[in-house]
Amino acid sequence: MKATNLKSNFGLKLTTFVFSMVLLLSCDPAIGYRYTLNNKSDKELKVYYKMGYSDSLMVIKPKTEIAFFDDGMWGSNPHDEKDAFLHIFDNLRIEASDKSTLLLDY
Repeated sequence: MKATNLKSNFGLKLTTFVFSMVLLLSCDPAIGYRYTLNNKSDKELKVYYKMGYSDSLMVIKPKTEIAFFDDGMWGSNPHDEKDAFLHIFDNLRIEASDKSTLLLDY
């Protein structure tokens, strides 16, 4: 009787372990996004962006790099988004303070 009890106890532990692993490994991954701006120019830049109901303006000094937004989400895969990595912004505009032409690289 003791051997049967040990077998059923082991079977319960094994079943619990397997179920836990399936549950944990099947979860969607958490993906973090960090949006950075690297101003390699000699000009001051103005960055206008809109997310939902919020409009924002940032001024970036020449030759500086800043992280201006961090975001995280569940179940997203950056490889599936391809060029849609700016999807969180309703509007994004970058211009030089002196209104001269910029070369954008993103």
